[in-house]
Amino acid sequence: MTGLLERFEMLIEEDGRAYARMSKVRAQGAEEDAIVEAVEEAAMVPLRMIRASIEGLELILESIQECRVYLVADLQVSIELLLAVAKGAEAIAEANVLLLESPASRAEFRNTLSQAVEDAKDLCARIKMSVESREGVVDPDP
Repeated sequence: MTGLLERFEMLIEEDGRAYARMSKVRAQGAEEDAIVEAVEEAAMVPLRMIRASIEGLELILESIQECRVYLVADLQVSIELLLAVAKGAEAIAEANVLLLESPASRAEFRNTLSQAVEDAKDLCARIKMSVESREGVVDPDP
């Protein structure tokens, strides 16, 4: 999980830089290609956040059957937080995508975003089913 935490920290910093660059390029009235590139970069960082959230959810799915029953609630909190990160990142990316001139580019990127968030939601559902399968399981004494 440490690698994932570091990745999220890096993505937060990268998101700030990408947004600042996009704002600067747009304010300067740069060429259309430069604006599109900056907007796409600003939208891609949140997409990478969604994908990192999915990685975290996959780690939880792998570990949930092996963890002690009393730790399942902690994992459930982590599930909700990772899903919130994915949804929040989707909102950020969506705001940036609105700045793309091409309707086709907007639609394509929205589809990519929607699919990534749906993947996160599906994974959450699989994890919840896995948790439900553990109900009534009592850990042996440590």
